[in-house]
Amino acid sequence: MENWIIWTIVGSCLGAYFIFMVVIQYQYIGELRKKKHKSSEEQSAYYEKMSFEEEQLHFSMQSFWPTAAVAALIHRIVRVFRKDGTPA
Repeated sequence: MENWIIWTIVGSCLGAYFIFMVVIQYQYIGELRKKKHKSSEEQSAYYEKMSFEEEQLHFSMQSFWPTAAVAALIHRIVRVFRKDGTPA
């Protein structure tokens, strides 16, 4: 009978973690695109020039793919609706 309380708490914690990670992923994607936009080089060349630490950060940020997919979708939608054309 008390199981619904436990599942509610666990579900709430997972939901909060998911939302928190989407926000962090969104900010990371925005900064990554700004840096890439400033350097104006191709994606493969950009990633080859990354330091080891940046590669590891990128790998760990993109490893939880559900939040990365949601953040990328939100970032794309925001970018489409921006009026000034700058990367979000």
